[in-house]
Amino acid sequence: MPLRKLSLLLFSLLLVGTMFAQDVILKEGKYIIAKSGAFYTGIHKEYDSDHILVAQHSITNGILNGFTVTYYPSGAKKEERSYRDGKKDGTWINWNESGIRIAEARFKDGKKDGFWYVWDDQGVKRYEMFYEMGEKKGSWLIWDELGKLVSRTEY
Repeated sequence: MPLRKLSLLLFSLLLVGTMFAQDVILKEGKYIIAKSGAFYTGIHKEYDSDHILVAQHSITNGILNGFTVTYYPSGAKKEERSYRDGKKDGTWINWNESGIRIAEARFKDGKKDGFWYVWDDQGVKRYEMFYEMGEKKGSWLIWDELGKLVSRTEY
């Protein structure tokens, strides 16, 4: 692609991105467009004071709906959350800054529901729990740093 066409394409993309960029603020638990006060729908990215991406939210009519992803200052993924109609719903996963999964939880309609796991920073599973619509159920297990089962509690 000739340099002139490439420059024109890049300028056009920058212009379009600027034209459609909107200031979105969180007000009384709802994401709104600052200028109009209308509820925001779309992907909203949050940056820190150094312009580093901190979080990216999927929003419908001012409320979280879909995935939210948070990031470490390094850019590594920190947490992935799932929402439906503003309530926690689905699987939430946390990673340490090295990219090792350290937690996984499940929600349904805003309540803890399903297996929850916790690993240490080396990836050794330390906890396994189960919830049913917010209530503790089944066997809750704890392992030591070597992976040896050290505790079992029944609910």
